[in-house]
Amino acid sequence: MSNDLHSKLKKLQQEFERTLILNPTENIPWKMNYDATFTEGLYISEDARGKSSRIVFAGRNNMHIVMTSLYHKWEKALSAKASSFKIYSGLHAHIILFMSVASIGDKVLLLPEIAGGHYASEKMLNRLGLQVKTIPINRECFCVDITKTKALIENWHPEFIFIDRSDGLYYEDFSWLKSYTGCYKIFDASQYLSHIIAGDYINPFDMGMDLILTTLHKNYPGPQKAALFTKEKDELWLLIVNGIKSYVSNIHPLEVYKAVLTLPSRKTLRAYSQMMLKNAGVLESVLSTNGVPVITRDKKQKRTQQVWIPIADQNYAYRFFKRLEKAGILTNYTILPYGLGRGLRLGTAAATRQGLTPDKSVIIGKLISDIYHSDKLTDTLLQRSAKEIHLIKNHLDSNLITAIQ
Repeated sequence: MSNDLHSKLKKLQQEFERTLILNPTENIPWKMNYDATFTEGLYISEDARGKSSRIVFAGRNNMHIVMTSLYHKWEKALSAKASSFKIYSGLHAHIILFMSVASIGDKVLLLPEIAGGHYASEKMLNRLGLQVKTIPINRECFCVDITKTKALIENWHPEFIFIDRSDGLYYEDFSWLKSYTGCYKIFDASQYLSHIIAGDYINPFDMGMDLILTTLHKNYPGPQKAALFTKEKDELWLLIVNGIKSYVSNIHPLEVYKAVLTLPSRKTLRAYSQMMLKNAGVLESVLSTNGVPVITRDKKQKRTQQVWIPIADQNYAYRFFKRLEKAGILTNYTILPYGLGRGLRLGTAAATRQGLTPDKSVIIGKLISDIYHSDKLTDTLLQRSAKEIHLIKNHLDSNLITAIQ
């Protein structure tokens, strides 16, 4: 049985090595240069211990001190006053956050799913007994309708504003929210974290946000973990910290070490950030030039690493998705925001880590276009795809190694 399992796992690994991850929700973590596996399974607190502590585990205080110093490195990168890496994942963070700071009946103004908000957020908030209204949008410009949103805030007076965008073609500037000081403003940076730390995108705190919530395994190449960063150590942050203590029993130190020890220099992260965005721009342009119905964007705005291909015929959309999958090009088949219907969502975060560059994006874009226009996935296309993916993943440009390894 063990030999059979080993064989199956080996086959899965070989299949993985033959693919290019071209979706925006997966990534390849930075390699950790330290062996922290001895921490796995241990109980390490985010709090300094003392005689008033409820539970203290012996022999862990020095680990807590080292962990705290590593937290400060991340806090400096995001201009935060405090942070927590104890939460497991993004939706887990959403639940714990609102269980900690909100009361039943509180009002939450939420970015809707149709504008790229997470499909589970509204359901989750309703289940917690909160009143939810969604932010008005401008479908034609793929953005928030600022005028209508201001009017809604001023008439409804929400306790919370939650910008939870999972899908987006642009990085919107919400600085106009600064004037609304009577509500707690939360920004989910999961799809933008590398760009924010690198300085390519405006920091949400500079937009007037009070809390940054993020996962570390999507736009940023980290472990499957979530983190919270606060602009101020205020009363609400204390509520959040106490909530985390109640709802999460252990910090899972090995995953936290993977997160905090692998934060690279800003120079390295910026090289990765800019390469990711350049790849997305080239891919979009090549697809458009070759007759694929990709959404083309305004180059004057802050574009994201996502590329959207709406396809009116649902059957063709799914068939196209499966053809790409068979060719080793992994995308997302989904319902696209802003009423665009079914289609494919692409992203360049993981592909950039695998070796994708702008010149190779041209080649992959042409390949995707040929697969889109072909009546069937021929052996020629399969061989061509295997060759190009191999070249991308096994012949990294020397000047990019620092950025993508």
